[in-house]
Amino acid sequence: MANLNKNQSSALDAVLSGHNVLITAGTGKSFLISEIVKTCENQGKIVALTCTTGIACSVYTDMTLKANTLHRWSGIEDAPHKLWLKVGAVILLRNLSNKLVNGIRGDVISISEDGPVVDFHSVGIQAPMKKIQFTVFSLRDNKDIAVREQLPLKLAFAITIHKAQGMTLDMVEVDCRGIFKPGHLGVAMSRARDFCGLRVTNFTQRACMPQPDIVKDFINQPSQTFSEDLSCCQETLR
Repeated sequence: MANLNKNQSSALDAVLSGHNVLITAGTGKSFLISEIVKTCENQGKIVALTCTTGIACSVYTDMTLKANTLHRWSGIEDAPHKLWLKVGAVILLRNLSNKLVNGIRGDVISISEDGPVVDFHSVGIQAPMKKIQFTVFSLRDNKDIAVREQLPLKLAFAITIHKAQGMTLDMVEVDCRGIFKPGHLGVAMSRARDFCGLRVTNFTQRACMPQPDIVKDFINQPSQTFSEDLSCCQETLR
């Protein structure tokens, strides 16, 4: 087992004891989560490592961890059954390398019988695209129950804030009309490398939604004292 500090070791022990644990930013959480997954698997437990975005999955570079987006893990795939492409903007739907990750945007520069060539200018890579396997995962059976092949691309002249999480972009235009949750605007604006590359359109005060009190209360409350019968993990925030 890798060297964990005192707090990380306590968190690992809590998970192994069956407790729910919230690991916040700035605590070495990616490293700790990797160790939790490996330790649980070594003990014969079935573990699923899920992330909200493909960018977040790419943090876990150890391929044995099999990090998946929630959509992919739950059997919901993004790959279209019928894909229409032309020279222009597309978005990548699957992590292909440490640089070519789910959500990165590129431009189709040519199309041939062998497939399209895409220029991912943000990472300085031009790559021919080949079909890959997309699967449907069954939570009940804990296995893939369907497999098909498709190019990991989708037309995208814009991307959602959700898809953009974790990206650092030179040029960003944020359209506020679709914002419907607290934190959306902050996540979108923080994708820009600096203010010179940021433009915000259709802004209204409604886009600056405060977090609900239940979220603030949850973040600010002290850690629970662990109970051996796990009753501490069954309490709800009121």
